[in-house]
Amino acid sequence: MAVKQSRALSVDIAERFMGPLSTVLTRAQEAGKVRDDVSVRDLAAIVIMALATAHPGDPGQHDPRRYLALLLSSLRPSADRLPAPSGQHFLDRASGGCSKT
Repeated sequence: MAVKQSRALSVDIAERFMGPLSTVLTRAQEAGKVRDDVSVRDLAAIVIMALATAHPGDPGQHDPRRYLALLLSSLRPSADRLPAPSGQHFLDRASGGCSKT
């Protein structure tokens, strides 16, 4: 909750720390376990969305668990295509940083 209120964690920051997941994500996509139009930036946004559901009236964290399950189920392969992101983001594997084209 403190992270949410302080806005200390953004999608850009989460993406930077989740960058190493790029290889795992690619392998999952190649195995047909994750939709092929999901990016590391999307995963970072999912983390932020799940954190946003935390609130003091839910000490068991039931809501974040529910919404994280809902978000993760949406990663399953689908014939439906996601809308295009506002900009193309990709992990610059050579530098380990994030680039935007």
